[in-house]
Amino acid sequence: MDIVKNRFGRLMIVPLPPIEVQREIVRILDDFTEQTEQLKASLTAELTARKKQYEYYRDKLLALDVFGGGQVNANEEHLAILQSLLTAIQIKQKMQVMFDLLE
Repeated sequence: MDIVKNRFGRLMIVPLPPIEVQREIVRILDDFTEQTEQLKASLTAELTARKKQYEYYRDKLLALDVFGGGQVNANEEHLAILQSLLTAIQIKQKMQVMFDLLE
């Protein structure tokens, strides 16, 4: 039990759990905080990797001869690049949502 003043200046008795229970609560919260920080670091690294992947495929697409007078054929390589770019964008968006939820 602890005695504290409420916002009206009155004394109140606040029941506190035993010290062993308090320590267990602190341990659980510390573990949760550590796991959250590890997850944030992991998501940040993954988000950075997806950004690099996106930029790589974007640059590859921009390097195609679109304005050079030649016709760009939608061959398998170009379709694969487009699919990879789309996948990278979708993963980046999902990772950003997860990262935003942690903040």
